[in-house]
Order: sequence, then C-alpha cells, then structure tokens
Amino acid sequence: MDTRLTSMTISFMRLPLAVGIVFQHSYYIGGSTDSTALLRGLFSWTLGGMGVPVFFVISGYLFFLQFPIDGEFLRWDWHTYFLKIRRRTGSLLLPYFLWNVVTIFYLQLTFDWHQLWDCIVFNSGRHNVFGLEVAPDFAPVNGVLWFVRDLMVLSLFTPLIYIALRYTKFYFLILLFILRTLHLPTVVNGQFFTAVCFFSLGAYLSIFCKDLSQVALALWRKWMWIFVVATLFWPFVNGLLSTIFAPFVQLFLLLFFFYSASVLMSRTNRQISSFWTQSAMVVYATHAGVGVLDLATGWLSGVDVPFMQYFFSPLLAVLITLCCFYPIWRFIPGVANAFTGSMKCD
Repeated sequence: MDTRLTSMTISFMRLPLAVGIVFQHSYYIGGSTDSTALLRGLFSWTLGGMGVPVFFVISGYLFFLQFPIDGEFLRWDWHTYFLKIRRRTGSLLLPYFLWNVVTIFYLQLTFDWHQLWDCIVFNSGRHNVFGLEVAPDFAPVNGVLWFVRDLMVLSLFTPLIYIALRYTKFYFLILLFILRTLHLPTVVNGQFFTAVCFFSLGAYLSIFCKDLSQVALALWRKWMWIFVVATLFWPFVNGLLSTIFAPFVQLFLLLFFFYSASVLMSRTNRQISSFWTQSAMVVYATHAGVGVLDLATGWLSGVDVPFMQYFFSPLLAVLITLCCFYPIWRFIPGVANAFTGSMKCD
C-alpha cells in the first residue's frame, strides 16, 4: 500500500494533537463556571481529549508497518518485531527516562524508582455502570508520560495483539470497546485500557493492509452524517445512554482529525519539518511536567476576562516551549533527538 500521504498526515498531526492535550489540561484556568463553559468543554474535553487516543491509533498503525505482506494481511515476523523493539529504546525509552529525570530535578525530589513508573495516583473512587469500583489510574513523576509508559508495554505485547486481531479480525476491537465503554475490567486502570483499545485499532488497519488516510477519507464521506448526529445528541443525554454514545463520538472525532489532515496534506503536498514533528514531544512533555503551563498562566493572571486566561495560557505555554526548543534543535541536534525520540537505534 502507498503510505506517502499517510506518513505526511501523521507527521503534520503530531504538533496540533500535542497542543490539544495542553488545552485538555487547561480547562480550569480562569475558573470553569462562567458562561464559556461550553466552549471550554469543546476545546478541552471534546477536541483536546482525543489527542492521546489518536496518538495511540498512530502508534499501533506504525508499529506493524514494514512487517512482510502475505496476501491481504501482514505476516508476523520475529526479526521485524525485535528490530521495532530496539528502535523504540531510542524513540520511547530514552526520552521517557530523560523527561522524568528532568522533572525529578526540577521538583527537587529525592529519587525513588516509583517516580519513573507509578508515583502518582488519580481518578480513584470511580464506579462502572454496575456500581463496581474501577481501579484508579497511576503515572510517573512527569504525569503526562503515562502515555509513553503504556506505549512501551503495548509494544512488548504486540505478538498477542497480532494473534487476537489476525484470527478474530474486527470482533476483537468490538469486544475491547464494549469492555472499555462499560468499564467492565475493574482491575485494569482506565488509562491502560484506553491505550489497548486505540493502539489495537491502529494495529488492525496496519495488519490488514488498510491505508490510514484512505480509510479516513472513505468512511468520512460515507458515514459522516451518523457520527455528526451522535455527536450533536451526546451533550444532551446522561447515564447509560451517554455511555453508549461515547464510542460513536470518539470514532467521529478520529475520522474528523484524520480526514481533515489528509485533505490538507493532499492539497499542499509539502514535507513536514523535523522541528514541527520533534516539537510535539517537547510540548507534550513540558506543559505539565516542568511547569510551563503554570508559568504562562501566572503571566496572564492579571487578565480580567477568565476565558482569555483559559484560551491564551495554553497558546503562550506552547509558544514559550517552541522558542526554548528551537535553538536546541538548531544548534544541539543530538540533545534534541535524545529528548524527542529521534535517536537512531538500528
């Protein structure tokens, strides 16, 4: 399959998705009870909240590229698997370790191995639709890096994901999303189950040789109206009905993001700068872990309009991050590569 458009689309999407995650963590800046709560929900929860799921779809899709093609699907190959794992020591493990160490020094903490894995616990006391308590989420000292931690774990377990998808096809995905929507596996924290669902979705497309951009373009044109209706009704329903609508809304947003980026890239047909793609990791890792968002919010604390604080604090945080990262990317590329997962480990 020709993946050139998909490659350009993925490269372009990285930075906007990271900015969306910054907005997700900015919901309460300036207060959250004013008349702009609906707009905050749109930018933070609806759009920004899809950043991590989309990243997992991309990661699952990319992991299985370069596996040998066998008819209509990709054949499992242990040599390719170990090559992929070795490459991820530079693209995942190294930046994960470096950003957490930087955060430990920034916060002046006494080092403990739990800080690199599970020193933060949150979202406790949740219950599923049957009233059973759901396992709380946990994260390393740089809390947003739970995404990278879970991605490393999923990469190791891709042989099992391949077997499940190869022999059950789409039924495995349906089962995963039902379990995730109803929060049925109460002993598994919600973050990791989100990771499994969306990583497997991307893996399914890659394993069965489906081009990501072409799938998005075809599905959007054919089924767009169904997803639009589900999204419009979702804010007005509660309880179990809202839970049922949630997967349709998330699938609609996934299609919207990939469709919009694919159309833009097909019309511009321009290569994406490495600064653009590498900046995504820096924006993602610093906005919460080392206080850039707090710094930007402090500078705008004198603004009397709460929504202006909310809207411009994330943008200022991103601008500060990009300005600080540019000279490193320009003059110390080795350091930039190490912190952004661009080290070559072949």
